[in-house]
Amino acid sequence: MQTATTLTISGTSSVKPSKHFLPILSHVVRQEGFTGLFQGASVRVASHMPATAVSFCGYDWGKRLVRQIRPQDEEVPSKKSPLSIAELSIAGALSGIPVTLFETPLERIKCLLQVQAGSPIKMYNGPVDCGAQLIEQAGVSSLY
Repeated sequence: MQTATTLTISGTSSVKPSKHFLPILSHVVRQEGFTGLFQGASVRVASHMPATAVSFCGYDWGKRLVRQIRPQDEEVPSKKSPLSIAELSIAGALSGIPVTLFETPLERIKCLLQVQAGSPIKMYNGPVDCGAQLIEQAGVSSLY
């Protein structure tokens, strides 16, 4: 399903953009076969578990940072007092920073592989080759 959406957004699908998903889905299945629905999905699957781990680490880092910068209460030590909803929200927002840095390159590679799947010209031979070519051609910043 992600493939169909990516192809429609990128304009590489010959199917006109539609409010309905089924024409796009059936087009991908006719052109690429059933496996075409999963082009680029290996990158997403491979990145999901590490991204979740990075998210939890980022959340823990965010909670520690919030505890360090909040005003000190003389009666309750800072490390033992529970965080407020606002403080937990800030920690959650901070956890998004490392996740974004980790997932953005993988998402870019996934999208490039999906767009390539609908094209007769194959530039990349998989996720590793795609990432290597991007870095070789334009540097690490091309992953973002």
